[in-house]
Amino acid sequence: MAAAQLTFTRYANDLKELLIRFLYTNAQNILLLIFLRTQRFQMLNHLTIILLNIRPKRLIKDNTIQWVIFSFDRPMQLEALLKSFSSFHPNETNVHILFRASPGSMDSAYAELIHEFKHSQYSFIREANFKKDLMSILHGSCCSMVSFLVDDIIFLAPMPLKSAGKLINRGAVYSPRLGIKTQYSYASRVNFPTPSFISENAFPNLSLWKWNQGMVEWNYPISLDGHIFLLSEFIAMAKVVTFESPNQLEAKLQAFLGIFLSRFGACMAKQQLINIPANKVQSDYPNRYGNISQEELLNLWNQGYRINPLRIPTPSFTSPHEELDLLSALEK
Repeated sequence: MAAAQLTFTRYANDLKELLIRFLYTNAQNILLLIFLRTQRFQMLNHLTIILLNIRPKRLIKDNTIQWVIFSFDRPMQLEALLKSFSSFHPNETNVHILFRASPGSMDSAYAELIHEFKHSQYSFIREANFKKDLMSILHGSCCSMVSFLVDDIIFLAPMPLKSAGKLINRGAVYSPRLGIKTQYSYASRVNFPTPSFISENAFPNLSLWKWNQGMVEWNYPISLDGHIFLLSEFIAMAKVVTFESPNQLEAKLQAFLGIFLSRFGACMAKQQLINIPANKVQSDYPNRYGNISQEELLNLWNQGYRINPLRIPTPSFTSPHEELDLLSALEK
């Protein structure tokens, strides 16, 4: 009887230890699942933020950004993005391009593009399983922040990364896609007012606002078009949602909107990047787009043409998205 009781006690202790290990290693996921079920934003907000930021501090390089670029069947547009990005941010080397390409000429064009950037420190990763590939990039990063880009973006000016980093470490979300004249949504076809901006002496070149006091684009903090987030926070959110593409990821992350709406947003007077929706390659959502197909651009690529970002007409923008004349910027 005593032996049986001892065996049971050891068994119970083993179970207890396993349970403690499970709770410790899965604290983030458990909390976020509770959050998703209850949606009690105010109660869980501070505790969520604390647990979301559990990462080995010795591995993190402060004020560094992990850039992740998503690309599918747009080699010419991707090349234009990389050229514009590197011209304004030559010292940013934590760049991973997660791409996929249709077989044949499109795949060959990506091979040419990768060869073109062989001397850069950019990492090109062919997508096999989108979520697994993305999480592998994020878990393997030593950066403290993360920003995502899509291949139809062009940079217009450098981002104030140092100032933005300080704000992000305080919980803010920096947006390079917004400027103080942003008053139109290309996707929704609606006009809206700018929010009431707040001045901060420590950041004289930035305009701040509360996301929950903005409308449309000024009320959309979880955007994967250049917004900068804490990497540990993003990892924790991405782990508990299901997604198979960038569009699905952005849509699923809106479950955490309540956490972000109470935070500050920050932008410069003029936006530093523009999304040029010349074509549509995803099938998740019926997004609005222009009339320059990726096949047309592929044919031009095979003829030796490339987009010079400096030749793209850049008027005074009032929207994060704008149909611009890419063909006028072609050169051999």
